[in-house]
Amino acid sequence: MQKALSWILAFIGFAGFVRAEWIELPWPQLGASLPIWKPDNFDPSKRYPAIVYYHGTGGTPTASYMHRATEGKGFILVGMTYLHKSGFEYSDGEIADSLGMLNALKKTLIKSLAVDPQRIYVGGFSKGGWHTAMLLDRDRSLAGGMILGAGVFEKRAKARAFSKQLPVFLGCGRYDGNYPQALGALVHFRKLGAEVTLDTWPSIGHQFPEAPPEAMRQWLRMRAGGAGLEVEAGKWISKRLLELHAISDPVESWFALEEFVSLPFVKFFGVTA
Repeated sequence: MQKALSWILAFIGFAGFVRAEWIELPWPQLGASLPIWKPDNFDPSKRYPAIVYYHGTGGTPTASYMHRATEGKGFILVGMTYLHKSGFEYSDGEIADSLGMLNALKKTLIKSLAVDPQRIYVGGFSKGGWHTAMLLDRDRSLAGGMILGAGVFEKRAKARAFSKQLPVFLGCGRYDGNYPQALGALVHFRKLGAEVTLDTWPSIGHQFPEAPPEAMRQWLRMRAGGAGLEVEAGKWISKRLLELHAISDPVESWFALEEFVSLPFVKFFGVTA
């Protein structure tokens, strides 16, 4: 592992970071190259949050949906994969292997890619979502996570409560077979002390919405932080309130208001931001 890690670090140093772009990080032990996105206006003197993103069963390393949701700003994005390529198995061996690979990747990101060790997030869809839930249960160095199209297993080791209110985003299609398990994840992580945002995607099954949902965009923007966040949130809230006041149909207005009050900007900054 140490030899492979040294070779990876040497590759990153050689590749350099001159502009915003995708690069490929060879990872021989995983039998794959991992796509990594360096955000726009990258400043190597700063520390950036990172999202380590896990694909679904049969997929390949990608972070393209996260790139769309963040508009390429604020995060270093990593498309991660697995030692075991089949469907996820909740076993001690798979858990240990997954944690070992993630820890090795985190060391690389922190040492060579200006990643803030306190702001490393995990996320994934389908198998990647189940995987994310497992990692959040066991790795207390993580800053939070995105469980998409998935939930938590009924049979699992009892997890420790979080020492701080960890942000967790749950996104799932209303007609996804995993939706009940996503609701289970809502209860599970709230019991552990997490700050959970549930975003139900109407009218779809086990798939992503065509465009990244507003709740996801706002949640990610808040994780990225930086100057101007409160002003940006206030402007969005004010604009949306005007749109809501213009809705004449009472049923449509009700559902629009219900969605509005559940969004991260509104929950955190309120309507007076």
